[in-house]
Amino acid sequence: MVKLAADLSMLWTGLPWAERFEAAAVAGFTGVVVPFPYDNPAKDTQMALLRNGLTLVMIATPPPNYTGGARGFAAVPGAEDRFAHDLRRALRYCEALRVPALRVLAGDAIGSDAAGTLRRNLNKAVDQSPANITLLVGPEPGADAFLQTRSQVAQLVSGAGTPVLRMDWPLDGAAPGWQDDLRAHAALVSHITLTAPPQEKSPAGGFSAAALEQILEEIGYTGWVTAGYQPRGAVEKTHGWMARLL
Repeated sequence: MVKLAADLSMLWTGLPWAERFEAAAVAGFTGVVVPFPYDNPAKDTQMALLRNGLTLVMIATPPPNYTGGARGFAAVPGAEDRFAHDLRRALRYCEALRVPALRVLAGDAIGSDAAGTLRRNLNKAVDQSPANITLLVGPEPGADAFLQTRSQVAQLVSGAGTPVLRMDWPLDGAAPGWQDDLRAHAALVSHITLTAPPQEKSPAGGFSAAALEQILEEIGYTGWVTAGYQPRGAVEKTHGWMARLL
């Protein structure tokens, strides 16, 4: 059985905060992702998790007080102090809510200076992270994002040479050979985010629930799979694929 989580920043966004947890549990999810939980007291989030029997499987850093500005500072030269501050606060939330994974956002940056900044910040983050927390990096949206591709992120994680740093693998099945790509990088992946819902049925090689189940079993994947897409229409109508994996 696959461990399924719902990204509450993407799903049931029309519901009040606390009701999203209940909706996720009713839909069959056993975990949730809350990228930016910082606007809510940790104790309120903890109560929502306990009340609905859910695990908070991942949060992100930054920002502690996001108001529409930059998302991510790990690769931004000159923003090292801001990143360090965000990291400390995020780790406190991870410990308070028993979150096993922290997604580190590189942000918008270019060039060799940005690459060096990112490596140094990640090294510091690895050193500061408790043994029970995995740091995750992945491709980020936006034309100016420093981390653009899976291969770029894979090279970064592989070069770090530590099991504390792993990939958050985005998966929508749009690219041909998506199974081969995941298979080739499986050793670096500890979280999978579905950026589109799998089809209940599809042609051979397509992005179906059956194909997803097969490749996850083949690579021996035991981590979380998160529904991190914006649904078209009612949320529940996009979750037909879940029955295959539960």
